[in-house]
Amino acid sequence: MIGTPVCDDIDRLAVKRKVPRPAAPIPAARRPGPSRPTASAAERLLALQQPAGAQPWQGSILDLQRAAGNSAIGSLLAVQRDPPATADAERQRIETALQSKDPGDVKAIKEVNRATESEKIELLSILAYQGWAGIRDEWKMEEIWRSFGDQVPRVMAANRPLWTQCMDKGADLDELPITKRLRTSFMTDVQSLAFQYLRLNRQYVQHEMSELGVDDAGPTPEQDEQLRLVQQTAAHVRDARARERELGQLVVGDQYMSPDDSFPFWFRKRFDPDSPPDRNLDKDEGDKERDWAKVKAVWDPIARFISTVANEHPSIYAAIAQSDSWSGGKDNVSPLAAEQDPAKARRLVAASLQEVLKNIDGAQVKIAGNDPDYRDLIPIHAHLVDGSASAPSGTDWKQDLNRWVIDHELHTYQVRQFWVRLGLQTIAAAAFVVVEFATAGTATFFIAAGAGLAATGTMAYTSIDKFLALEQAAKSTVKDDTRLVDQAQVTAAGVQAIEDATQFLALAMAVGIKMAAAPRAGGGKGAGKDGGGEGGGGEGGGGGRRSKKPYGPPTYNGEIDDLDHAGGDFKFGADHKVALETNANLIATRTAKPRADGTIPSQSLMNQLNRPRWKYLGEAPEARATLQSAIDGLPDGPYRPGEPTKADLLAKLKTL
Repeated sequence: MIGTPVCDDIDRLAVKRKVPRPAAPIPAARRPGPSRPTASAAERLLALQQPAGAQPWQGSILDLQRAAGNSAIGSLLAVQRDPPATADAERQRIETALQSKDPGDVKAIKEVNRATESEKIELLSILAYQGWAGIRDEWKMEEIWRSFGDQVPRVMAANRPLWTQCMDKGADLDELPITKRLRTSFMTDVQSLAFQYLRLNRQYVQHEMSELGVDDAGPTPEQDEQLRLVQQTAAHVRDARARERELGQLVVGDQYMSPDDSFPFWFRKRFDPDSPPDRNLDKDEGDKERDWAKVKAVWDPIARFISTVANEHPSIYAAIAQSDSWSGGKDNVSPLAAEQDPAKARRLVAASLQEVLKNIDGAQVKIAGNDPDYRDLIPIHAHLVDGSASAPSGTDWKQDLNRWVIDHELHTYQVRQFWVRLGLQTIAAAAFVVVEFATAGTATFFIAAGAGLAATGTMAYTSIDKFLALEQAAKSTVKDDTRLVDQAQVTAAGVQAIEDATQFLALAMAVGIKMAAAPRAGGGKGAGKDGGGEGGGGEGGGGGRRSKKPYGPPTYNGEIDDLDHAGGDFKFGADHKVALETNANLIATRTAKPRADGTIPSQSLMNQLNRPRWKYLGEAPEARATLQSAIDGLPDGPYRPGEPTKADLLAKLKTL
């Protein structure tokens, strides 16, 4: 259009970004001669201010814009703008734009700071919500947002949809001075926290080595006692992890798969604590978690115990983290638990903890070289966002703009498994990079994630929100105030959870998961779908009702529940007698036999005899005879330290 300034045609030229078209040939008469000097980028930009048709450089503006970016070219063009208008004239332009709602009138404004904050928001809306926005529209949006200065976070939080719309229209808001500063702060905060955790965890591991006398030629009696405690706890952890592996083999329903290259199909799904099936064992999609929930109710107390003691003992955590027994590989926990020679046990502890120190040294070098990339360290991002970690820069990453910067940084980035970049096999082995061990509860997620990774073979999380959800789910079964709990209580709860799992597995094998009872929430007492029973070992559940079915053998879960919670008006019947006999048979065939390490499970048997149901043992002489025979048939040891003897069990049975 003759007479129209070429600068106004830039937006139309920008269509070439969306729909490429060949540039019109330059007439021969207008072609530059060989003696003409080559024009610089700035000269080309200045030439664009001339009337249409005056210069041959118009087709190059888009190439320059792509190379330098909106902000840089906008600044160059701004140099050649008309002299600043008077305040009155500028106000007139603003008022005209607000009345006309015309993006062209908004772009004609030379000093956007003559507008009030609310007027700027309205001007942004005119530009952002037009049908199509060109380069100058993008520049003007960036200019207006930039004019808010340090108030950008507040204005953005109050106008989040408008911010998003401006980005969608092509405004490079991630290149504003404040967002560029935040991107740098995010990187330095993540890396600084990683270095901080490495330093603190090194001190924590060294303290554990000192507590156990690992570095001392002559350990003290106190150090010997602490080592014995660690070994006893490791033995319980070994058994708990064995029950976890067995629970992970139980089929709890079906999963639906719909591959792109084949027909959809259903397949049998084994238990995964983080992923229920799409339908239950009866192929019912309406109650898909029925059977999965029973197993999870048994799983949770075991997971609680393992994480609790791992939070307390770095040596046990290290042994767990360096094991891959889930997949049938090495197990560093069992040798520590079974070793009878304190000197050899110390060498095992030393090997595990020195491995952690070696990995810390290696991570220090790799993180300094940004490998793994700071964007891979999702757990640190998550703790910055939820406020559980203090940002070294002092930035509050929960605020809208700050969180947006993090999300924008990760939007197109493919998160990698940072522990693999460190040369480690599991996330648990690399946790020292992303969390402080000395804080109660740190082991919770990483041990759970390690089990999940082994079970599924996939990464446990791919985003901040996913990590926080999984971490919260893990912590829902593990208390972070474990340092306030007496060690004996923790051990007793762990032993009970192991025993409950053992009996649940026995019953699941005998009658199937559908008929097995789930423990009550809270441990010890169990709660199946209809109520609950004792311990999840098959003796409870059923909500005080009989669990007899028209198929399979009766389980008498309801009768056992009656016995354990009998009131003053309780009447002992024939079904209760059979229930005690069934329970006694389970104990005799499943529990009253040496463990894998050859020791006698005397504590598990004592836990069984301490249950309320056995006060009615006088009404069931056959059950008493079964228990008597099972205990008589046990060898006289060996026993684990602190556990009752065969004589103690026989003495207890006589009191019933």
